[in-house]
This record gives sequence, structure tokens and C-alpha cells, in this order.
Amino acid sequence: MLINLSQPRKDYFKRWDARRILLQFLDKKRIVPKDLLEVDIIVGTKEENLEQLLDGKSYQLDNQALVDKIKSLERDRLLILPAAYRIPAGESRELICYEMDSMVNLDKVMIRRALLDNNDPGRRLTVRQKEELNWHPEDVISTAFKYLNQHKDKYIDRKFIGYCWTGADKSLRVVPIMNNIKGAELRAFQNLAYYQLGIPRLEMEVESGINSATGEEFTRKELEKKRRKLSKYQAHLKSQRTEGKELSHYVAQLQVRQRDLIEPNKRGFKHSMGRNFIVPSKTNIYKEYNVKIVNIPMFEEEDPRIVSTVWDMFGECYCKDKNYRSDRKDTKLKEYYFCPHEIASLHGLKAMMEQEWEKRRIHSLPFLVPSKGMVDYVDKLRYRTVMLEKNPETDNMRIRALNDTEIGRLVMMKMIADPYEKNGVTDSKIFTRMKYDPHTGLVKFRE
Repeated sequence: MLINLSQPRKDYFKRWDARRILLQFLDKKRIVPKDLLEVDIIVGTKEENLEQLLDGKSYQLDNQALVDKIKSLERDRLLILPAAYRIPAGESRELICYEMDSMVNLDKVMIRRALLDNNDPGRRLTVRQKEELNWHPEDVISTAFKYLNQHKDKYIDRKFIGYCWTGADKSLRVVPIMNNIKGAELRAFQNLAYYQLGIPRLEMEVESGINSATGEEFTRKELEKKRRKLSKYQAHLKSQRTEGKELSHYVAQLQVRQRDLIEPNKRGFKHSMGRNFIVPSKTNIYKEYNVKIVNIPMFEEEDPRIVSTVWDMFGECYCKDKNYRSDRKDTKLKEYYFCPHEIASLHGLKAMMEQEWEKRRIHSLPFLVPSKGMVDYVDKLRYRTVMLEKNPETDNMRIRALNDTEIGRLVMMKMIADPYEKNGVTDSKIFTRMKYDPHTGLVKFRE
């Protein structure tokens, strides 16, 4: 995700159109397809021939080679994809809402066999079996994608856009891969907003020893915890960014306000495993969403329900993305689609409980946090890639930016082509061992 600090807050999450992408390479008021011949380009076909695409001639695809081209795309080069990678809005909803083949099903027998050394019970696991077999999200999701990677010649040409599983209530849970990334980005952005808005309040509380919310004096233990928290944040603000300056330099320029923070309601429901959240809209600065999530796996460390309840989570959010893309089939069983707001809320709650050193906390979530390599890959598709396709009204060639479903398909191609750990993980401890903070890579700044 790229934040242009000279732009207003409402444009931070705005999708780039083709013109904005092309103006990085061409200084023209009107840009037509043949102008691409003047640009240093890479063509996403086997022949790598732009004129072939402009003339509407046939071409061949090589998805493994395309993944490699995207990874190695240089800053001053533009990637041009053919219409074969087109997924228009109608087909996008079809893939997400109705096509089971577009999702990697984590309940598939080959995934169970790969994880259980062929000791497969022969059917979808029960709650008790998940607890006995320690059915941890990181193990399950990594096994699924390692299996696809081992058989990439068979799967890389499939039109995958996410993954899914079925809970104990027999309802399907659907996670488009781009929602993992957008949820992690929204969570990282709210962190940056907190650095600007929350740290001054934290400094005041540490200096005065008074809780700004209640007006009560902190205990010695509470005050020490606040000091450690402040020291950690201040050290992070002094960290050097790849853009050239300390993080504090960029945070100070952000246009943020209180509603950019994800606010969890500390009062739970359903045996304390449910939470309500207020989550900011990414593009409408005057709007926020009330999100409710149920069956959040908040337990003490040795509780076996950690690895069973996590698969039964579901949420309610009334964002356009969820309303448009949920309800995959017209069945009596409810089906749950995880949107970026829900994913960001859960990441935030997990981090908050860890910071507060609570005994009951979220130990795992079934959502992939992207690696630096994956973030760079997505940014190349967002900001340096266009597609050539025929305009159905004029039959002429036209240029457009990729939509999220198209980017998601290309992301899943990378998930299959590359080893799992190079794409992301669900367990943040793995990133800690690698000495990588995903929040530093999720957001890039431009002044």
C-alpha cells in the first residue's frame, strides 16, 4: 500500500486508475494503447510481443514465468497483461459467491493426509478431533499451500482467488486472499494513526500518573506497564525507513483523526467470545462500520479450544464489499465471508490483548499476513501494471488498471509458485524469529 502524503486522507486507500499509473511513464494529456510502444515495458505473455496484443492476435500464457516477471519488475518499467487475465465485475462475484473451484478448500482430504501423515479419519474433522490433533491455523494453511506448491504444475493455471473451510455449524467460511492483505493494511494504517493521536496522550499519562479516561491514579504496576509501552512506541518511531527518514517524519504528516482508530468494545458477549468493534471506512472519512465477531478464540495458553473455536468464527459487517460478495449459494445454511474490516479488527484485538499481557488472549487466527516480498508483488500489480482489452462498445483496444479480484488471482499464482514462507504466515511469531515487522512493509510513503 502506497500513501502519498501530499494527498488528502480520503485518497490514501483509493485504487489507482490506468491514467494515474501511465502518467508515471508518459507525459501526455491523452494516452492511447499505441503510446505504450514508447514505454519501457514487460509483456505478460510467452511471446512478450506488445504489437501482437495491440493487433488482437493470439498469444500464449505461462503463469510461472509471469509470476517471475512480476517479482523482478523494475521501478521504471510497466507490466502489460493480456485480456486472458481479465475477471470483470460480474464474473468476480460469480467466482467468489458461487464457484467452489475458485477457493482452496482447507477441508480437502489431500490436505488432511499431508498434515496427518496419511492417518486421515476419512471425513471432515469434528471439534474434538481438531483439539486432539492440534488443528492449528498455521499448520493447516501452510500445509495446504505447501501441497499446492509441490504440485504447482497441476494447480498454477487454476483460477484460485482465496481459501475456505466449513465450521462445526456446517456453514462455509470464505477468505478471499486480497481481504487478508487489505485487512492487514487497514490494521497497519490504524497503528500509524495511533502513533500520531495516541502517543501524546500516553506521554501525558506517564508524566502525570493519571488515567486520562477515568481520571484515576495509576497503580505502580499499571504505570510501569504504560512506561514500557511508551518506550516501545518511541523506539519504533525512531526506526529508519527505506524511504530515507525516520518513521516519525512520515507519521507527523499523516492526515488522521480519532475515527481512524479501530475501537474494540471491551465488554464481550457469548461467554466473552464475542466482540463489537468500530472500524473506519478506508475511503469515506465520514463513515465507520459497526462490526460484530463471534466465536473469537480467546483462551488461556493450554486450553484445547484454541484450535477448534478459531474455525467457527464468523462476523457481521455491513460494508459494500461484504454485502456484494457474500451468500455464495442459495441454501438454508448460512455462509460467512470475511471482509477486510473484520480481519483488521481481529488483528487489532489480538495485538491489544498481547500488549496487556492478559492470560486469556487470541493465540492464532486463520488469516495470512503478507511477507515483504508479497507486499512488493501486490504493489507492482496496483501501481505499475495495466491490462489491454477490447472495448465491447467500440471493439477497439483499451487500457485499464487491474481490479482486486484480478490481483487476487495473480497473488494466488504466487502462493502456488513460491514456497509458503516467502508469501506470508498466519503466526506472527514466525516473523518475529525472522526479525521482520510486517507493519513496516505493509505501508510505503511518498512525499
